[in-house]
Amino acid sequence: QGYALDPRGRRAWIEAYRAAGLIDRMLGAYDNARLVGRLSIMPFGQFFGGRPVPAGGIGAVVVSPEYRSRGLGTALLDAAVKRMRDRGEVVSPLGPATMWVYRKCGWEIAGDQSVRVVPTVDLDRLDFGPYQERPATERDHDAMRKLYINAALARPGMIARPAWMWADHLRSEPHRYVYVVEERGRLV
Repeated sequence: QGYALDPRGRRAWIEAYRAAGLIDRMLGAYDNARLVGRLSIMPFGQFFGGRPVPAGGIGAVVVSPEYRSRGLGTALLDAAVKRMRDRGEVVSPLGPATMWVYRKCGWEIAGDQSVRVVPTVDLDRLDFGPYQERPATERDHDAMRKLYINAALARPGMIARPAWMWADHLRSEPHRYVYVVEERGRLV
């Protein structure tokens, strides 16, 4: 309800969490046996100083509409901070939909993310020199991971993706496209 997900996809979503070993990373708020709020703490790292630092990413924070403004979201976030501290996760990146609730629980804006929109017709006019793009295949995945890590080591704040996150980024499905760029046959 909080994310307008198709109810038919719930089982697949839960199974994906279970397969990735993330079920124990979910926290719930209950009224008797009824789940009325939840969040997930996603385990990964974030690169700082040329190395990954343990991180707990907060995600999927929801409280049923009739239970909002009762402090459940704050209680869930407080419990998440305690769990992350216990696990040694020293940073907690998130992409907040609204900042005030997270700020009140101790988070602050510490970076930015930019999105550029370019009409694809404009790309046709660019000279890409020796670079050639093509659809990625499973054979490219190891090289893609290595290239990403080499870039991330030099860029503070980039995510140190664990296997479950790579699987999500690289999975094939209809209408989803992953490309690589090569220079003279070598992935760059």
